[in-house]
Amino acid sequence: MINPNEKATLRRSQGFAAAGAFGLLLAGTNMTTPLLPLYNSDLGFTPLLMSMTFVCYVSVLIGVLMVFSNPSAAKYAPQLICTSLVVAAVSDFLLSQANEACILLGRGVAGVAGGIGTGAAAALVVTALGAKGRSISATGNLVGAVVGTSFGQACVMILSADAMRVTFIIHGSACMVALAVLLPILYRRREINRFYLKQVHIDSPSAEMAILRLPLAVGCIAWIAISIVIVSLPTLFSIIGLDSAKIGGVIALLVACAMGQLSSPWLAKHAPRISGVMAMAVGAGLLLVGAEVHSSAVVLFGLGILGGGAGVAYRIGLLVITKGCCPSLQSSRSSIYSAVTYGAAAVVILLAGVAGNVFGISHVVTALFSVLVCIKLALSAWAPRLKDSME
Repeated sequence: MINPNEKATLRRSQGFAAAGAFGLLLAGTNMTTPLLPLYNSDLGFTPLLMSMTFVCYVSVLIGVLMVFSNPSAAKYAPQLICTSLVVAAVSDFLLSQANEACILLGRGVAGVAGGIGTGAAAALVVTALGAKGRSISATGNLVGAVVGTSFGQACVMILSADAMRVTFIIHGSACMVALAVLLPILYRRREINRFYLKQVHIDSPSAEMAILRLPLAVGCIAWIAISIVIVSLPTLFSIIGLDSAKIGGVIALLVACAMGQLSSPWLAKHAPRISGVMAMAVGAGLLLVGAEVHSSAVVLFGLGILGGGAGVAYRIGLLVITKGCCPSLQSSRSSIYSAVTYGAAAVVILLAGVAGNVFGISHVVTALFSVLVCIKLALSAWAPRLKDSME
């Protein structure tokens, strides 16, 4: 996949620019998280409506991901990644209007951007950087989530209610800058990209399912846990008076997720049998204990362990199913992995929103995390390990 006659600088530029664009897309979708308490207090969003901000995004994202999960779609990766940045800027414009209809519509448009950009970015990164690009591609999602959530939280702290507008104006501008950086790079590499992206390898359905089943299950559990924290916990912490956890909880989780992903190559050499699943179970248990005793310190510690385990587990799942893939199959498998894991999370979040309206958010979150602890303990014995993700 790497042409030895091509300038290394141009190859690396494409790899890192495509990964950066993907991270920027993910940052945009996660900037909404710190704004949810404002949507609740200033715009009157109910638990169900807050869940719908997630479901509108993910339901559209899943549909678009599945459309572009065909390996043959990878040949359009350069056009798709550029289009995704333009669509993301449109989403930002809608979200910056800060009213119920525009927020829900904007979240749906963000799903379009993420859906067409996910597989395209993965294919372009692997085309440019080879096997090393799989690791970078697998890390971009949660690193982008950390940046987006942290930036959104900073805007809330500095701008208060104005953050509902300004946050997205800044992100939309960043998308246009990223597009300006990508266009000349992709133009200069158009011939070599065309050559590698047109090569398609397709597994038989039975072989595909055998490869995907267990990594997908682990990825779903990891993303469900992350999604519950992002969508429901800031409101829960506000209700029970854990202000430190409300401000720093999601950021602690996502930073730990990113650290888990970034440290995975080192961990693979020194602790290759780690899966991350047991850490998720321990972290979720500590979170429940901390919420019960009203201790922000215990909650934050639990979120850190949960996040680190989720980051490792989610990355392992994606690397296992894309191991040895050509760029077109990398694009396809990345899209399928994202679609299934996000879809599972969307169903759980929607049900949690409905139940939250009936039983109260505190009882629903406690029940969800209790069930997740049991599932994680059951999966820990069979989950893929770091050694399984190595090339």
